[in-house]
Amino acid sequence: MSQAHAPQRSNPARQFLAGSLAGVVASSVLTPLEVVKTRLQASGATRMRLDKILVNIMKTEGIRGLWRGVGINVLGVAPARAVHFSAYNYFKTQAGDNFGIHGTPQHLLAGAMASCTAATVTSPIWVIKTRVQLQRAPIKGQAMTAAEMAYATPLSAIRAIAKTEGFPGFFRGLTASYLGVGESAMQFALYEALRGAYLRAYHPRGGPEERASLPMGASLVLGAAAKLVASAVTYPHEVVRTRMREIPPEGSGGRPVYGSVVSTVKTVLRQEGVRGLYGGMLPHLVRTVPNAAILLLVVEAVSGRGL
Repeated sequence: MSQAHAPQRSNPARQFLAGSLAGVVASSVLTPLEVVKTRLQASGATRMRLDKILVNIMKTEGIRGLWRGVGINVLGVAPARAVHFSAYNYFKTQAGDNFGIHGTPQHLLAGAMASCTAATVTSPIWVIKTRVQLQRAPIKGQAMTAAEMAYATPLSAIRAIAKTEGFPGFFRGLTASYLGVGESAMQFALYEALRGAYLRAYHPRGGPEERASLPMGASLVLGAAAKLVASAVTYPHEVVRTRMREIPPEGSGGRPVYGSVVSTVKTVLRQEGVRGLYGGMLPHLVRTVPNAAILLLVVEAVSGRGL
């Protein structure tokens, strides 16, 4: 095979940088939708409308309420995305070079393994972020209660979780995250398939593994389409994960209302029906689809060829 047509491998360092930069850019812009989505996924909010949630946050907490947890979100998303994209390329290479797995099965396997790796490594960050975003700000002019102070900031949340729940508290909802590996696997496999189809259609002289990065518009559209389908199909795990990470009730000694994945699903179905498993889906899609499009666009630009 000539050098001109040799498959272009992704540079691990560039993939790590691309994932970090993409995550920071996307999460910074879309934090308000993340806050609204988290509130709608929590118990007691599934029947609230998106506009009412927004108005309520603005009225009671001000503009700062829409940016609750932005610090921990930005600090967390850089390593999370970096680990995710780096792990994806590592497992993709291992599957192809050592096990002879190529095409869609290769992308599905790499996406699933990358999702598990990133979820495990960054679980404490997302538990803290969820607690901070679920903690409503106190009414102006009134002193904060002990419960409000416990999860008012990332540092206070860390202390509260460590004191009342111990080390396992930082990994609540991790099993639900593992259930979500299907979303990541499906997203990456769809993107790779769409990317390959686009390149074969518009650059027929070279295969998808031998071409440079996609044009900006194509990358945005294909990334958004892949994420939209994957997120819509696998969405209930998002609700289950948020419920499992909710702030334990006062006087519970750190014991959460929602325990295991199975018990959480049963409780939601019994109390709220199937609709409860789809609470907050609209703001989630509005946030996550452009987020994924931005992520993949930045990865294409920084890495030089995409995933």
